[in-house]
Amino acid sequence: MSEKFAWISRAVCVLAFSTCWITLAAADVVTDQWDVKQGSTVTGFWAGGVYPGSDIRDMFGGQFGTIETGNTIFPDAGWLPGNAVWVSWETPSTMALGRFVLAVAADGNYPVSYNRAIRGFQLYSSDDGSIWDSIYDSGPLSAPLGTYSNGLYYYTIDHTFSSAIIAKHFKAEFIADTMTGPRIIELDGYAVPEPTSISLLAWGGLVVGSFFRRARR
Repeated sequence: MSEKFAWISRAVCVLAFSTCWITLAAADVVTDQWDVKQGSTVTGFWAGGVYPGSDIRDMFGGQFGTIETGNTIFPDAGWLPGNAVWVSWETPSTMALGRFVLAVAADGNYPVSYNRAIRGFQLYSSDDGSIWDSIYDSGPLSAPLGTYSNGLYYYTIDHTFSSAIIAKHFKAEFIADTMTGPRIIELDGYAVPEPTSISLLAWGGLVVGSFFRRARR
């Protein structure tokens, strides 16, 4: 009886340990690691700034703007179609980026009006914020993008990388499609489970399996 109780106790401990790691790994996968509430910070952006009352942080989950709070709108002055605006940011620590989601919205009754649209999107990563590697390029995007609803065209790019991008610094470029600055609804980045977490989960499973094999003997 005591031996049976001992292996049950050990199995429970290992299961609890594994469950803890599953929870931590899942949290990285479903939590937007680029969100300002997770500690990410904007490190730079286009010299032209943003539309009056808008805030660059709102595309990263912020609620700081006084116009269209939660969205980031780039300004209209000096725009020509094909020009790019950019923003750079960093996470609190190096992350393993597995997926990103970009949501944009253009004013519209295309082709009569199609303001604040983008015709392209590029994403970069860097170890130190000085040398940038291109990790995603949408290529030319044809108008009108997305789904029309309540006066806006909503468009989403949801991309999963074939292998994780290990980085702390990121940069995005939005290519304008009209004479008006793009409207960015949200830009989210999601991590993949770290190799250490996966190894520990596998180890926990092997130990639990060994307990059950012993119990059957």
